[in-house]
Amino acid sequence: MNTHPTAPWWLWVVLLAVLFAQGSFLFGHARRHGRFPWIWGLWGFVSFPLPTIVYVLYYAWTGKRNGGHDKSGGEAP
Repeated sequence: MNTHPTAPWWLWVVLLAVLFAQGSFLFGHARRHGRFPWIWGLWGFVSFPLPTIVYVLYYAWTGKRNGGHDKSGGEAP
């Protein structure tokens, strides 16, 4: 009686591509700026879009707090 709706295969492919792209972006960006890359990357691989939103807010907040410089000594973009 209770049938569960199933998603089409292409939706799963799109979802996996989005999660992979998000996790890779967060890992790469956090790695360049020295801010817990493995945590951001793993979180980016398991959910969407909250990790990106939180990372952007975190990066903006810590960038302003550090006077616009990241940990490598250069200016933040």
